Amino acid sequence: MKEENKLRRVITILQILIIIVSFILLITFRENNITLCYVALILMMISNVIYFLKDIKRRIIFFLFNGSFFTFLMGKETIDLLQYGKVSYNFEQGIQFHIILSLYLSLLALQVGFILIEKFIKKELNAKNTIQLLKMEIDRESFKNILRKYSKIIFIVGWIINIFISIEQIIYVANNSYLEFAKSFNSNIPYIIRIIGNFRLIAFFIFLATLPEKRETKPILILVLLESIISLLYGDRGNCIINIFIMFFYIVFRQWKNKEEKWISKKQVIIIIIIIPLLIAFLSFFVYFREGIDIGKSNILAQIQRFFKSMGNTVNILGFTEQYEQELKEVGSLYSLGDLKQYVIYNPITEILFGWKHAPYHTEEYALSGQSFMHTISYFINPTQYLEGHGKGSCYIAELNIDFGCTGVIIGNLLLGAYMAIFNKIYKKSYILTACLLLSYRIMFFIPRAPIIYIITYVFNFTAIASIILTLFLTLGEIYIKRYRRVR
Repeated sequence: MKEENKLRRVITILQILIIIVSFILLITFRENNITLCYVALILMMISNVIYFLKDIKRRIIFFLFNGSFFTFLMGKETIDLLQYGKVSYNFEQGIQFHIILSLYLSLLALQVGFILIEKFIKKELNAKNTIQLLKMEIDRESFKNILRKYSKIIFIVGWIINIFISIEQIIYVANNSYLEFAKSFNSNIPYIIRIIGNFRLIAFFIFLATLPEKRETKPILILVLLESIISLLYGDRGNCIINIFIMFFYIVFRQWKNKEEKWISKKQVIIIIIIIPLLIAFLSFFVYFREGIDIGKSNILAQIQRFFKSMGNTVNILGFTEQYEQELKEVGSLYSLGDLKQYVIYNPITEILFGWKHAPYHTEEYALSGQSFMHTISYFINPTQYLEGHGKGSCYIAELNIDFGCTGVIIGNLLLGAYMAIFNKIYKKSYILTACLLLSYRIMFFIPRAPIIYIITYVFNFTAIASIILTLFLTLGEIYIKRYRRVR
């Protein structure tokens, strides 16, 4: 035990030294040597990885988010550094340093935010043995079992519907092309049926939130994995990746919490480590395959390089945000809340009651309305491509930066790091809250190339809320009927 504590202290000292060296590099070279500034950024990422390795099971979500961060915002430049020994962005020196500084502050704040929750919230928040709902006191164990049953049923029904939707999409891609699918696909399946199909997502996480045994959980996880693989057939690799991430997080979390039940073995971990490079190579090749591009012969290493170079273009959004700062501020404000503002004003209810509709996407009117950062920045970068239906995406750091500057970047990432750590403290408190957090974490892996507000709007949308209401209605209905029969 003493040896283990000594090792932990040595690792902590090493981590602190790495952070100090990275900070010295950053402030010493600033705009004069972008490559050495980027080395400082790499060191900060290494510090985050070391922090994860000190407590793997508790910090797996922190590691997965850093992996997503690296892929979208650092992958391309890291490959350049390894290949050519230098790093350069396609912007002037000042903007290049601004990009690196924003990423550096983000990584540092993520770690600090996670540490703050781990250090200052010592106890897990436990729930009471009974639940008070609709003036009924319900035994928590009974409520959990019935909630689990109905969430499982809703998931399976939704999963079956979604398979039919996926088949329709696969047929469309086979008869046309992926690009045509992305631009003009419209489903012939009735809208209400598709909504019911989408109920499966929050139902899946409600089921997981009840902490079912491995034997009951395994078939459901297999169904989600199968659905993710099927989605690749119509070109959707994003959903496939984030599904794998959230399932891996949950499995490691259960391994940590259920030590008597083996959720993942060392042998499986080794297999996963071996598969990761092959999976990255496949996902790289898949992009060219779905778009019908012949790349000739290519080895695994080349495909891995292509993967990070193709995914890493998101970092340019940080540069373009700085370049078009004045124009962006003239068009709108509080871009980081744009998706939420739009959702509050333009939604199915306001459309029915008041007939409110925003301007069509990929029009000049919508781009210059300031309602969506990703649309506005895409229009400024290349108006012609934007009006033809293309976009550049977004980045949560860019949105925080244009709204609040470096202070916003620091505070936003502090809160994000804390948000990741809070799960380990409150997962016992409420099944629905835990399910909402899991759903939110699923989209969180995507926000390095999307708005930060997605972690809220992705949960509090009409489909998720309707699914939660339906699950609770069925659960409470059965409880009430059973209680009524006992009274009779």
